[in-house]
Amino acid sequence: MLPGKTNILKCSNCECNIEQPTLLSGNTFGATIWSDGKQDAPMLPERHWLVKCPDCAKMLWIDELEKIGEVIPYNRKENGFNSKPYQVPEFQEMISFLRSENPNKKKESYLRTKIWWAGNDKRRGAEFPPEYASDEVENMNKLLEIMDDSKTNGRIMKGELLRQLGKFDESEKQFALVNEKNYEDVVAFLLNLVKAKNRYVAEIKTK
Repeated sequence: MLPGKTNILKCSNCECNIEQPTLLSGNTFGATIWSDGKQDAPMLPERHWLVKCPDCAKMLWIDELEKIGEVIPYNRKENGFNSKPYQVPEFQEMISFLRSENPNKKKESYLRTKIWWAGNDKRRGAEFPPEYASDEVENMNKLLEIMDDSKTNGRIMKGELLRQLGKFDESEKQFALVNEKNYEDVVAFLLNLVKAKNRYVAEIKTK
């Protein structure tokens, strides 16, 4: 992993200067891939679109913030901006934000996916995963409605949403629409979960 420059952004609600790290290169070695599409990759950190100001705690779309400067890697303490790393919103914060805002379809899809993943975090690797809360079910249903399934990844994610909602027949039909050879092993793994009537997120394990 090779870090790039750090962008310095101005919070639109207060005077805080917020750091946005960038990446020159990364890789997925040692990554864990989950059935809901989340990837835990130590050498490829996630770049967040919706963040929280470390001072005033306002939720911010990072692409809407003014850039006031940049800092070379490894030199944050001497950047002169008195900046701070952004915070990552938690599950309930994202739920509340979405209920009070009206983002465009692309941002809504991103945020609902993040909410889906955040809700599933407590189930990853759990021997006895907890049931889905009503907020999670509502979010998954709404994400299902706006999911773009014109491409393979969208079709797989739609099938996975149906599986986690317990709609196993519909999920199986959705996975049947994925015919690309490169995805055969992944789809076979997910179909085994469907046949077992397993609703919970799982680590993707293929041959």
